[in-house]
Amino acid sequence: MAKSKKVEEQQIVVEDEEQQGQSQTYDASMKELVDRQVKDIVAALLPGASYEDTLNVEIARPLMRTDKVYIIVYRGKKHILHLEFESGKNKRMGARMLAYNAALHLKYNLPVISIVVYLFKTSMAISPFVLEGGDGTITTFHFRILPLFLLNARHYVSEHITCMYPLLPTMQGITHELLLTAMKEMEQVYKDDNDTLSDFFAYMVILLERVETIAPLEKARMKEVLNMYGTWWDESPLIQHERAISKVETLRNSIVKVVGVRFPHLADLARKKVTQISDFDKLDELLVQISTSPDEASVRSLLAPTAA
Repeated sequence: MAKSKKVEEQQIVVEDEEQQGQSQTYDASMKELVDRQVKDIVAALLPGASYEDTLNVEIARPLMRTDKVYIIVYRGKKHILHLEFESGKNKRMGARMLAYNAALHLKYNLPVISIVVYLFKTSMAISPFVLEGGDGTITTFHFRILPLFLLNARHYVSEHITCMYPLLPTMQGITHELLLTAMKEMEQVYKDDNDTLSDFFAYMVILLERVETIAPLEKARMKEVLNMYGTWWDESPLIQHERAISKVETLRNSIVKVVGVRFPHLADLARKKVTQISDFDKLDELLVQISTSPDEASVRSLLAPTAA
């Protein structure tokens, strides 16, 4: 029983690491999406704002990493807009947004609007973030929260806000009929820009795969709609990258599970080893070696840190 519990604990840790890797993939995809149509999407995410410039910001790296930062004009006044994309819960999000906000204000001497964009249904940060000290409140920081899963998909399609169409699978009220309508419109809007159309369809595929708020039957129908345009997105670099990451994560998970079953006390060592390897072929070779190794000493040798 103790052995089974140990294996289960190791599996949970590996799954957490896999989810973190997937989160980084979704976050990176959203940054690319915004960059492709920044003027339109800034106005869609913050009505009344007009885009002026993109800032490439480094704040005490690697401790702090902002997602996207822009100079905008909002209600007649120049601001900094900070967008942070999240695909899962983060218990320290309020404190993190406060740190970003203060650092950006200090650097640019402009008011900073901070928005957390949640891609999927999850536990969200609470605004304002309140920091309490021994004698009362020290700081109260207000930031904005934009959960895509609470947005109405039909609104964006009826208003023809095409910059938001790649995000439709994350929104409430999305159906396969509505998705088909949106994809047909995108095909016309971006008929002279095949790369953008391909990537936008790819975003839909990637996001739909993760969404858990759509009924299974409806989700299957939406996948059928996307497959109708498979020639557009199947060879997209975004899809190829997503598939490569998925294969690597699956192999990592398999290695730790095999080690956890054979030699539970080596599972920590296995987890550390696989997180240092991102090459699929090397991971595949390691899995074969571990599976066929005759004893613990051989497996331990395979999991030893690689010399620098």
